Amino acid sequence: MDIFEGQSGRLYIIWDEGLDWYIGRGAAQDVRIVYSEDHGETWSNPIILDGGNLPDRRPIQIAATELRDGSLMAVWRYHTDVDRSIYYQVTHDLGASWTEPVPIPGLVARGINDTPLDDYELITDKLGIVHLFATGQPNEQSTANASLYHVQYGQGAWQAPVRVFYSPEMRPEWPKAVVGLNNDLHLTWFIRGMRENLQGEQSATGILKVYYSHLPGQLQSVPTLAFRPTQTPLPTPTLFRYVDPTVTPFPTVERIETPVATVSTDIYASQTFLGGLIAAGIVCSLAAIFIKWLGRR
Repeated sequence: MDIFEGQSGRLYIIWDEGLDWYIGRGAAQDVRIVYSEDHGETWSNPIILDGGNLPDRRPIQIAATELRDGSLMAVWRYHTDVDRSIYYQVTHDLGASWTEPVPIPGLVARGINDTPLDDYELITDKLGIVHLFATGQPNEQSTANASLYHVQYGQGAWQAPVRVFYSPEMRPEWPKAVVGLNNDLHLTWFIRGMRENLQGEQSATGILKVYYSHLPGQLQSVPTLAFRPTQTPLPTPTLFRYVDPTVTPFPTVERIETPVATVSTDIYASQTFLGGLIAAGIVCSLAAIFIKWLGRR
């Protein structure tokens, strides 16, 4: 089983139905999904993907992710090497209807006998790009050991797979990934050492190692908010309306008949000079009268 939360807040649980690998009982039947829209208080009925309900092949190793528009994508493979393609399907109505299973190009699943217990990882980043991490091979004719691949999905198409890890002696299994704060990806997986016997059969050597890889993002880091404070509602804005102001009539002013002369700098200088001449003449006349008066005495 696997459980994850979509960007809508909806919870999902996915699992393979029928085969109990741990006790070696049962047979692969289908893959299933349930979801909860109330934080796990109640759950939907199981959504069943049977891969076409073919008698000789049943889907296993389901992975799923919620897309930005609330749709759901699921990825799975068949439990047999009759068809080693890795398929994907999309539902836009929470499982009421699905697109037909379509193989992801450029990648096939490893042989079912290599590891009957494995898992795929499917996540959606903050930009809406889907990331698939899966162990597989470029084609069914490949004889090299399986590699861990990263495949991106966006705008309705899958890009070419990019190999993340390869080792001729070790095989990667069980990838798990999360999206970081600035849209970076954090990926872990483990490897199991293998040894061939004289008959060419492989067996585990007991070597187990866990690996981590990081893919930087393109967004700036956003700090995590510890709480969301209660915001004080803003006052209701008043709609601005333009109103023509009432014009107050000005009082009637009688016309001034006496013209007012505009005094410029030149006129002011001329008036000053003439005033000086008149004042000098008056002073001279008074001086002459005063001299004559002294002579008579």
